[in-house]
Amino acid sequence: MWQRQLGAEGQLEVIARGDEIARLLERQRQLEARFAVARVAREHCAQRRDRLVEPTGRAQLLRRLQRRAGLHLRGRVRAGEEEYAADHSPQRHRRSSAFDRVRIIGALLWPSSNVSFRHKALAALLAAVAGAFGAHRIYLGQRLWWLPLAVSLVMLPLLAGVRNWYQSPAFFVLMIPVIAGFIEALVIALMPDERFDARFNADSDRRNRSGWDAVLVAIASLMVGATVLMTTIALLFQTYFEHALGLPR
Repeated sequence: MWQRQLGAEGQLEVIARGDEIARLLERQRQLEARFAVARVAREHCAQRRDRLVEPTGRAQLLRRLQRRAGLHLRGRVRAGEEEYAADHSPQRHRRSSAFDRVRIIGALLWPSSNVSFRHKALAALLAAVAGAFGAHRIYLGQRLWWLPLAVSLVMLPLLAGVRNWYQSPAFFVLMIPVIAGFIEALVIALMPDERFDARFNADSDRRNRSGWDAVLVAIASLMVGATVLMTTIALLFQTYFEHALGLPR
């Protein structure tokens, strides 16, 4: 009877309202279940808090904390005593004074450690002009900077007073750091600015912008270095053949 009175649209509306009421009831049951779980958890926390607040439980907790703090404090005190004894030992003082002397000598002999910016063209020029003495290595802060200097200082006195000094073994040994200096000058001058700065100016904000200065140094190093190399090779072969044939020099 009521279905004929409502019609098709009314029946659809009644069905939609019924579905909405069912969803609301389901939502209400879910919320009640969550409230029940929260209430049980709150009661459990209250019981645990009451047990901790009890005099016996609180005393046990305080004793445990004091024991841990005491062990930690004793450990810190023992570590501090050991560190103090190690710092004030005679061996440590002798070692630190020796290290201080080494640092002072290194600062005097290696002034490049204080250089904030290294110019590529200047480094190449130093390698070409004074590469046999390690000037470019000192400027760039490289290791073994003393090696070419030591070779040059040892070989130069051996050339004094020699008649044909350009054919003596000391001369050819001396030419090794000289030619190596020209080669290093050519390598440095042709090195890209980004690569040079990444290697030698990593701690500096300035950057190299090489122009004709590096090009001219590279050209001069190539010309002079090639001439020195060919002359040295020619003298080496001449000396070898004269010695092999027994010719007077």
